[in-house]
Amino acid sequence: DHWLEIISSQETKDLPNLVAEYPVSAAMRELTPQQQEILRLNIVFDIPTKAIAKQMGCTTRNITKQRQKALEKIYFLVTGQQKPKDL
Repeated sequence: DHWLEIISSQETKDLPNLVAEYPVSAAMRELTPQQQEILRLNIVFDIPTKAIAKQMGCTTRNITKQRQKALEKIYFLVTGQQKPKDL
């Protein structure tokens, strides 16, 4: 419960600070504010893509694409490689 309290008290701009591993944290700082917000809502708070799209006033597809781009960017910045197609 204490960990959830710490996570939920963070603002979107603080999301990189929640990641203990430095390369991932540094990579998250390279995301756009919208990408950070999408990851915060979807991954940290487990809010469905459809609900995020409604909240942000855009399509579910847009949220899905932004989330995917964010995860691919993190993967590339941490590993230096493009994400394999099968992941």
